[in-house]
Amino acid sequence: MSKPESEMVSFCERVLAILLTLAAIGLHLMRLRHAGPLWRDEVAVLNLSQLSWPEIAVNFPHEAFPLLFFAVVKAYVFVAGAGVLALRIFGLLIGLTMLGVLWLNARLTGRELPLFGLALFAFDPMFFVWGDSLRGYGLGAALLALAFGLTARAIREPNWKVLSALAVTAIAGVHVLLANSVLLFALLISAAAVLSLRR
Repeated sequence: MSKPESEMVSFCERVLAILLTLAAIGLHLMRLRHAGPLWRDEVAVLNLSQLSWPEIAVNFPHEAFPLLFFAVVKAYVFVAGAGVLALRIFGLLIGLTMLGVLWLNARLTGRELPLFGLALFAFDPMFFVWGDSLRGYGLGAALLALAFGLTARAIREPNWKVLSALAVTAIAGVHVLLANSVLLFALLISAAAVLSLRR
């Protein structure tokens, strides 16, 4: 492929990535508009996050998420309030964070554009339902995806900054969503296998 053709393909890919991102943002905004009132499990998260810390520590084992998620919700409610719109905006921010992580991961993994991530993940209907809700799934998924990008960077360029960022992200991801521990274990075992093959 000649240089002008290569530049044209690169330009088209960039335009496609931007259009896909804008379309995903539009879908998240549509989800915000049509999400409706909080449902039972979201109300449980809200109620628990509004308790005192000793009460949260006593009652959170009945929930599916560790304490860090409730700390995030508690801090958000302190700043933005506990109205339905404010809490739906919380979900929107999580969804947009995931899009940002896809773009960041493209850089961390040595690619310029997150075309595959946008095509395969950003338009998954389940993420709009669960990721944008007042539950820990969206934030947990974003942290796990970021851990993937940081792991790829650590394999390519191991240094203390990347490893520190990976450690913080991995710990936060597990403390937002317990199921991340299994996926994170598989991710790190895979990274160790790659590193051992590369000696």
